[in-house]
Amino acid sequence: MSKGKYIHFDTLVSAKTGDIVAIQDILNQFRGYIISRSLRTAYRSDGSLYQYIDTDVQHKMETDLIEAIYKFEIR
Repeated sequence: MSKGKYIHFDTLVSAKTGDIVAIQDILNQFRGYIISRSLRTAYRSDGSLYQYIDTDVQHKMETDLIEAIYKFEIR
């Protein structure tokens, strides 16, 4: 799959039929967005701020994306 804005139709069709590589390609396409939405800010014991990835949110978003792939209607 190319590093562009769009997911190729063939990749989407393959992912919808359960092709693990195609599903991984789509997840990789959305990885940056998922990570950015999973970032959380917290305080250390010394009062300084730090950011971390909330893996629960990350996994939920990945699961929701996979479910959306399977529900996607191709006409």
